[in-house]
Amino acid sequence: MPPSVGRERRTDHSRQQVVRAELSPAQLALEQTLLTAGIEPPLTNELDQDDLAALRAQGRATRVSKTLHYHPDVLADVRRRVLELADRNRGAVTLAEVRTELGTSRKFAQALLEHLDSEKVTIRRGDEHHVRARAGG
Repeated sequence: MPPSVGRERRTDHSRQQVVRAELSPAQLALEQTLLTAGIEPPLTNELDQDDLAALRAQGRATRVSKTLHYHPDVLADVRRRVLELADRNRGAVTLAEVRTELGTSRKFAQALLEHLDSEKVTIRRGDEHHVRARAGG
């Protein structure tokens, strides 16, 4: 999905005022880099920190670890895939299973699993990450 040039964001909930937040061409390019990189993004120290901060402020980049940032669409896809894997595997996944499912290295799989734990999607018990109870089922 290509990034849009601007994104509407509510800044004053009491007045429901909508502010259009514009991103610079460099910020849009960085967003596209994160989106295209998928589950193996460049390291944070390889990215322009000001542009990255602007993307984070807009909700268009998410810090997953000290060294990794992801596009939210990539994280949504990872979440879906991990949950599907857990559904096939007794409600839990291991780091090795996630690494294989995503076709990536341990470094990226571990960071993503730790992110899912921090987001309360999964909870680590020993070597397994169990899916937390989902609302409505």
